[in-house]
Amino acid sequence: MTDVATKYFLYEIRETDSNDCAVYDCIVTAATEDEANEQVGEHFAAMAKAKGWESDGNFCSYYFPCDCEQPEGPFDDPSECDQCEVLSINGVACHETECPTYRRYKRDLKAYERWEDRECSHGGLTVGDPQQFDTEEEAFNAHSRFHSMYEIW
Repeated sequence: MTDVATKYFLYEIRETDSNDCAVYDCIVTAATEDEANEQVGEHFAAMAKAKGWESDGNFCSYYFPCDCEQPEGPFDDPSECDQCEVLSINGVACHETECPTYRRYKRDLKAYERWEDRECSHGGLTVGDPQQFDTEEEAFNAHSRFHSMYEIW
């Protein structure tokens, strides 16, 4: 039986809350990159499940579920308004002021369109590809001094 050389894998982890971004580094000890990825994947999958995060299908990439409230829709056709009376001035049918149903229709439709076009970002967590090192010291020295260290179990 041959001893498999232990490697050290440095991962960069980014967590955002749509306003701020925290960046952490994590050093994982494993024989292969696949084993290291499995450790990291299991850790963050368990964390995501516990916190109710949703995966976007990529490796260790999760986003916080959206709780934005969708505006009401579809809307009533304003041409079938039964709330206004036709006003005739010099034989021309018109409204003295804009129809209240149509005004509400335009306001609600505009809100719905804004909601549909939004880029809803409540943040999430992503893990970058690892860098491989032969010693823990090399991995630690490659760790950015601006990043906090993150430990997985």
